[in-house]
Amino acid sequence: MGKYDAYRNRLLASGATHQMDMMNSTKRQAASYIMNSPSLSHVSLDRNETTIPAIASDDNLPNTKRFLFLPDTEVNIGDYVYYEGNHYLATRRNYDTIYPELRCELCNWNFRLIIGESKIIVDRDPQGRPIYDTIRDVADFPCVLDTKVYSALSNEVMALPAGAMIIKMPHDPEHLVEINYDVQVRNMEYQVTEVNYENVINDIGFIEINLQRVVNKGGFDE
Repeated sequence: MGKYDAYRNRLLASGATHQMDMMNSTKRQAASYIMNSPSLSHVSLDRNETTIPAIASDDNLPNTKRFLFLPDTEVNIGDYVYYEGNHYLATRRNYDTIYPELRCELCNWNFRLIIGESKIIVDRDPQGRPIYDTIRDVADFPCVLDTKVYSALSNEVMALPAGAMIIKMPHDPEHLVEINYDVQVRNMEYQVTEVNYENVINDIGFIEINLQRVVNKGGFDE
């Protein structure tokens, strides 16, 4: 009998199984691999100040990275991964509890969203009636702004039509992006034409926002 057999048998007697024993052993090996890796980094998830261990590696597409986490780390698409001074948006993940991994895209812009409005009295008219001013509460969401899309069918990157952009950002059920919402991108006016929720499940995930550059009545870009 090996020196660990008695301990292992006590675990099995308390309700553990050989499968659980093997699973835990594999998780310990995976954790040891990450913690002792020369590529070990510490990242934060969803703007949380607490950092956690991870291994970052380049992906096969520009401005994308893969992050490998310790076993049982809870990760989701739509998560932010803060790494080396940048936010990355998780757009794909695996469902392996031993080797949880996120594929992330570099956030290259901040989407400014109005999340509330309030009115304050700024003056009174000659009759003493209050004059109000509207104060807008805004929040900046790091996002992926792109003029190209990746086609899985042709395995290539294709340019969007002129004046069109796509934004990827986390889904926030409390602050929805509305159609026709006006957005200014690099001193040009854009408008939201579509919001895609294909990558949102149970209010977790990320949305894709289609933008179109605004043109004036004469047909020229503003």
